[in-house]
Amino acid sequence: MYPIADPDFNETENIYKNRFYVKSDGTLEQNVQIGFDIYSNEFSKDMIRYKLYTGTGTELSTGYLNEGYQVMIDNLYFEPVEKREFVLFLWLEEKPYEQSEEMENKLKGTIRVKAKQYGY
Repeated sequence: MYPIADPDFNETENIYKNRFYVKSDGTLEQNVQIGFDIYSNEFSKDMIRYKLYTGTGTELSTGYLNEGYQVMIDNLYFEPVEKREFVLFLWLEEKPYEQSEEMENKLKGTIRVKAKQYGY
Protein backbone atom coordinates (compact mmCIF):
# COMPACT_ATOMS: atom_id res chain seq x y z
CA MET A 1 0.00 0.00 0.00
CA TYR A 2 1.07 3.53 -0.73
CA PRO A 3 -0.12 6.49 1.33
CA ILE A 4 -3.30 7.88 -0.16
CA ALA A 5 -5.97 10.39 0.78
CA ASP A 6 -9.52 9.34 1.53
CA PRO A 7 -10.53 6.79 -1.18
CA ASP A 8 -13.99 6.64 -2.70
CA PHE A 9 -16.04 3.46 -3.13
CA ASN A 10 -14.77 2.80 -6.67
CA GLU A 11 -11.08 2.98 -5.72
CA THR A 12 -9.10 -0.14 -6.67
CA GLU A 13 -5.43 0.82 -6.33
CA ASN A 14 -3.27 1.06 -3.21
CA ILE A 15 -5.98 -0.24 -0.89
CA TYR A 16 -7.07 -3.53 0.59
CA LYS A 17 -10.67 -4.18 -0.41
CA ASN A 18 -12.72 -7.07 1.00
CA ARG A 19 -16.30 -7.79 -0.04
CA PHE A 20 -18.10 -10.07 2.43
CA TYR A 21 -21.59 -11.16 3.45
CA VAL A 22 -23.36 -11.44 6.79
CA LYS A 23 -26.28 -13.83 6.91
CA SER A 24 -28.87 -14.38 9.62
CA ASP A 25 -30.34 -17.88 9.45
CA GLY A 26 -32.34 -17.63 12.68
CA THR A 27 -36.05 -17.16 13.09
CA LEU A 28 -35.62 -14.16 15.40
CA GLU A 29 -34.56 -10.58 14.73
CA GLN A 30 -30.95 -9.79 15.64
CA ASN A 31 -28.62 -6.92 16.40
CA VAL A 32 -25.28 -7.44 14.69
CA GLN A 33 -21.85 -6.04 15.50
CA ILE A 34 -19.08 -6.07 12.89
CA GLY A 35 -15.52 -5.56 14.09
CA PHE A 36 -11.92 -6.19 13.19
CA ASP A 37 -9.80 -8.30 15.53
CA ILE A 38 -6.13 -7.28 15.16
CA TYR A 39 -3.58 -10.00 15.89
CA SER A 40 -0.48 -8.07 14.86
CA ASN A 41 0.11 -4.52 13.65
CA GLU A 42 3.57 -3.30 12.67
CA PHE A 43 2.33 0.10 11.51
CA SER A 44 2.64 3.25 13.61
CA LYS A 45 -0.41 4.46 15.54
CA ASP A 46 -3.21 5.92 13.40
CA MET A 47 -1.67 4.94 10.08
CA ILE A 48 -4.13 2.31 8.88
CA ARG A 49 -7.60 3.65 8.17
CA TYR A 50 -10.74 1.69 7.45
CA LYS A 51 -14.11 2.35 5.89
CA LEU A 52 -17.03 -0.03 6.08
CA TYR A 53 -19.62 0.24 3.31
CA THR A 54 -22.81 -1.52 2.35
CA GLY A 55 -22.49 -3.58 -0.82
CA THR A 56 -24.01 -0.70 -2.80
CA GLY A 57 -21.53 1.91 -1.54
CA THR A 58 -23.25 3.61 1.39
CA GLU A 59 -20.59 4.46 3.98
CA LEU A 60 -21.39 2.99 7.40
CA SER A 61 -18.30 3.87 9.43
CA THR A 62 -14.68 4.96 9.27
CA GLY A 63 -11.78 5.04 11.70
CA TYR A 64 -8.32 3.69 12.50
CA LEU A 65 -7.12 0.15 13.15
CA ASN A 66 -4.42 0.07 15.81
CA GLU A 67 -4.60 -2.88 18.20
CA GLY A 68 -7.01 -5.33 19.80
CA TYR A 69 -10.64 -5.52 18.77
CA GLN A 70 -12.04 -2.52 16.89
CA VAL A 71 -15.84 -2.25 16.58
CA MET A 72 -16.67 -0.88 13.14
CA ILE A 73 -20.46 -0.91 13.50
CA ASP A 74 -22.77 -1.99 16.31
CA ASN A 75 -26.48 -2.64 16.80
CA LEU A 76 -27.13 -3.18 13.10
CA TYR A 77 -30.68 -4.56 12.90
CA PHE A 78 -31.21 -7.79 10.92
CA GLU A 79 -34.55 -9.38 10.09
CA PRO A 80 -34.89 -13.16 10.51
CA VAL A 81 -33.26 -14.97 7.58
CA GLU A 82 -31.56 -11.93 6.04
CA LYS A 83 -28.32 -11.64 4.07
CA ARG A 84 -26.40 -8.38 3.48
CA GLU A 85 -23.29 -7.50 1.57
CA PHE A 86 -20.53 -5.30 3.02
CA VAL A 87 -17.26 -3.91 1.67
CA LEU A 88 -14.27 -3.17 3.90
CA PHE A 89 -11.51 -0.81 2.75
CA LEU A 90 -8.13 -0.57 4.48
CA TRP A 91 -5.47 1.92 3.44
CA LEU A 92 -2.33 3.67 4.61
CA GLU A 93 -3.39 7.21 5.42
CA GLU A 94 -1.41 9.95 3.74
CA LYS A 95 0.30 12.13 6.35
CA PRO A 96 2.09 15.47 5.86
CA TYR A 97 5.48 13.90 6.64
CA GLU A 98 7.82 11.18 5.35
CA GLN A 99 6.29 7.71 5.66
CA SER A 100 9.07 5.50 4.32
CA GLU A 101 9.42 3.73 7.67
CA GLU A 102 5.96 2.21 7.12
CA MET A 103 7.11 0.29 4.02
CA GLU A 104 6.87 -3.50 4.27
CA ASN A 105 4.99 -3.35 7.58
CA LYS A 106 2.20 -5.86 8.12
CA LEU A 107 -1.24 -5.92 9.68
CA LYS A 108 -2.83 -9.25 10.56
CA GLY A 109 -6.38 -9.67 11.71
CA THR A 110 -9.83 -10.94 10.90
CA ILE A 111 -13.33 -9.60 10.50
CA ARG A 112 -15.56 -10.67 13.41
CA VAL A 113 -19.33 -10.69 13.35
CA LYS A 114 -21.24 -10.97 16.61
CA ALA A 115 -25.01 -11.21 16.91
CA LYS A 116 -27.55 -11.24 19.68
CA GLN A 117 -31.29 -11.66 19.57
CA TYR A 118 -33.11 -8.38 19.17
CA GLY A 119 -34.44 -7.04 22.46
CA TYR A 120 -32.27 -9.23 24.73
